[in-house]
Amino acid sequence: MAILIPGIIGIVLALGLYYGIGWWGFLIIFPWIGISISLGVYLRRILPQEKKNLGRKVSILLIMPILLLFVPIFNNENFQLEGVVLIILIGFFSKGFIHYAIAKLFGPLIWGRGFCGWACWTAAILDWLPIQKEGNISPKLKDFRYLALSISVLLPVILVFAINYDVRANYIHKAELG
Repeated sequence: MAILIPGIIGIVLALGLYYGIGWWGFLIIFPWIGISISLGVYLRRILPQEKKNLGRKVSILLIMPILLLFVPIFNNENFQLEGVVLIILIGFFSKGFIHYAIAKLFGPLIWGRGFCGWACWTAAILDWLPIQKEGNISPKLKDFRYLALSISVLLPVILVFAINYDVRANYIHKAELG
């Protein structure tokens, strides 16, 4: 029964968001992600010990096309942090905001780092690349993430408040792949 929980959560999220916001894409995205994770959990349980990691890899490999193809093509919205900050600054809470709320805030708060390990397309790409781990990352290099986060948040703030960038006229509803 525990194997079905991610799929059930995906369906409940999809229905809640669809009825709350009205975008049909939620009915595809969240059940797909939930069922992919459920399949990965199932594979992890049935595979021998030396192949258990394959369940997680299959899960994130299945999720990758929905996030890299379906969302950009049918959504035309930027899920990058800078784009989300731009729309939040003007009080426009869109699908990009929902993505960050679920994938970057609530998911990890509930499931910890395991959330990204099972549902992140970046993890899928990195896991399937033939890269060998060579020790730990230097603590000095780890601090770079805070610099990158600061730049990603401050750049849109500067654009809006210092340069008077008009987010509504120049950003919202613009086709980013067109």
